[in-house]
Amino acid sequence: MVRPPRPGRYYELRRAWRPNTRLTLGLSMPSVWMVANPMAAETRCSVALRRGPLVYCFEAADNPGFSVRRARVRVDPLRPFGGFVAEHRPDLLGGVTVLRGRGVVPTEPWGPLYRPLTAQPIPTRPVELVGIPYYAWANRGPGEMTIWLQAN
Repeated sequence: MVRPPRPGRYYELRRAWRPNTRLTLGLSMPSVWMVANPMAAETRCSVALRRGPLVYCFEAADNPGFSVRRARVRVDPLRPFGGFVAEHRPDLLGGVTVLRGRGVVPTEPWGPLYRPLTAQPIPTRPVELVGIPYYAWANRGPGEMTIWLQAN
């Protein structure tokens, strides 16, 4: 029986190791929405996904048929992680856990650079969003990528 580690300390395993010995490490990997300081104008009103210590991104390769930079998600603090679920994909990028969830994208262009706030909102359509760990992006050809998603 291995005793549990203490937070903030290194964990040392002392034993006689043999060839082909396997060690399995299970870590809690909770998923959370991250927000930036509102003074960071580029990420204002946006959210990013983090699972454990990993930040996730959204690439065109995993999200065909729409611009990931135009995607929006509904953030509900009472619904853990907004319905995004973790799914391990051993066939993808040497084996990664992706995050899948629902979002929306506009069905029409924004129009002029500026428009009155009273104008009708641009219609949207639902899409499934797939995020991969940020460390694994840019391995499948050129395409759009974003970490920050617009929040509804």
